Amino acid sequence: LLPPRLTVRLEALVLDRLADPKPEVRKLAGATLSGMLRGMAPAEASALRGQLVGRAQQLLAGKGAKRSRKEGEGPGTTGEEPPSVLQQHGVVQGLKAFLQSAPYDCPLWMPSVLNALVRPAAAQHSVGVDASVRSVAAKALDEFKRTHEQDSLAELRAMMSPDDWDSLQQATGSASYFS
Repeated sequence: LLPPRLTVRLEALVLDRLADPKPEVRKLAGATLSGMLRGMAPAEASALRGQLVGRAQQLLAGKGAKRSRKEGEGPGTTGEEPPSVLQQHGVVQGLKAFLQSAPYDCPLWMPSVLNALVRPAAAQHSVGVDASVRSVAAKALDEFKRTHEQDSLAELRAMMSPDDWDSLQQATGSASYFS
């Protein structure tokens, strides 16, 4: 095991990589974070989850996520995505890591993470939410639905408000007229 000082440093490095300019690095950082969450102290994981959910509300609610380009810059001229897209993508990867850290059960914190991912996944052509961010959020929700059996989904439904449950169903494309 690593000493606490090195564990904190490693966690900081992984969290920093969630906003890396390269999508492959962000994806691997999210997968690494998922594994780290399984061994993280509950209070520390809760604090990180609260931080990510709060950041998602800021970046993905369509507020303050406006993209601007300098004169002469067009798509692909700099080779990097605008910082707001990097931040959005990093937050979504971090939230996805929480879903992956509990692949078959529904802890009490699950609804807040799902709700934070529903917003960007359902934001069709919304100002401030990039298509790549929508795609990652939607895939995370689809993976969640695939790995959770009907029993755990019924448990989750009991933990969520009817509006939040309906939003989740719509975002995952499994809404039913009869449900």
